[in-house]
Amino acid sequence: MDERTGAHDQNRGCSVSGLLFITGHAGLAGGALVRAAATASREVITASRAELDLSDGGAVAAYLKAQRPSAIIHAAARNAGIAIHETQPADMLADNLAITLNTIRAAAEAGVPRLLYISSATVYSPDGTLPAGPTAGYGLAKIAGMMLCEAVRRQHGLCYHSIIPCNLYGPGDNFHPDHATVLPGMMRRMHDALLSGAGEFRVWGSGRQSREFLHADDLAAACLLLLELPDPPARVDCSPGISTTILELAEQLKELSGFTGKIVTDPSKPDGTPRPLLDSTQLRGLGWLPRIPLEEGLRSTWEAFRAAYLAGTLRGG
Repeated sequence: MDERTGAHDQNRGCSVSGLLFITGHAGLAGGALVRAAATASREVITASRAELDLSDGGAVAAYLKAQRPSAIIHAAARNAGIAIHETQPADMLADNLAITLNTIRAAAEAGVPRLLYISSATVYSPDGTLPAGPTAGYGLAKIAGMMLCEAVRRQHGLCYHSIIPCNLYGPGDNFHPDHATVLPGMMRRMHDALLSGAGEFRVWGSGRQSREFLHADDLAAACLLLLELPDPPARVDCSPGISTTILELAEQLKELSGFTGKIVTDPSKPDGTPRPLLDSTQLRGLGWLPRIPLEEGLRSTWEAFRAAYLAGTLRGG
């Protein structure tokens, strides 16, 4: 037994090569992981929801026993903008619990030696207590996933661990104007305001709330790095360590898009739960650094968004 991690000795040197199963491959993080794995010449399998419903525990168990991957990156989740978290809190909690617990438990039962779970900054609250606010259910589901990974590692000696990223963005995101997360949702609404010739653009809440934004490709690089470690930490934060207020983000999107109207705040809408900066010191010590500055990432994401919009292939309609 490793006294530091609580993992059995068989966790040492666990396999990191072979077949890699990426869940949620059609989403933002999953898509970035598929691209990164292809660049690294990793053999990857994916499954659409029609092929595998992760909320069906029996189906997940049968799939993993048949495919026998040597590693899983669990990127699948149901996430959305704050409006959905506010109006569907029970669904957000229950759906994410089912997706995550089914996958991790089935992986352990199938003897999959390696699993990396992508958590969320919603696990943190400003005062260090349990998650609160509109995204509390989502955060609690993510905490449960991390705890199960650590419990599997202690009980079964399987190398299951977690990474906690800040707000992600990038090409292939969901750009629905109301249901997307903060950055892609704002990008879509700014685009719509530009097309309609609107005189103003409304920012939810005070605009003073701050978030960290990380390009999905930088997260993917961190995940592949962690998979190469024979004895990775149980959990690590992943963020650039730089916060941006929502008003600052709106100004950057205004300049990028060419929108000429006025940016105004809407105090009737929620700010969302304040969150502390994540601490990526441990991950940086393992050799990871974010490579895509926000300005550069916004530009490439905007270009990809516009191309998908014009082609009629935009996620979120």
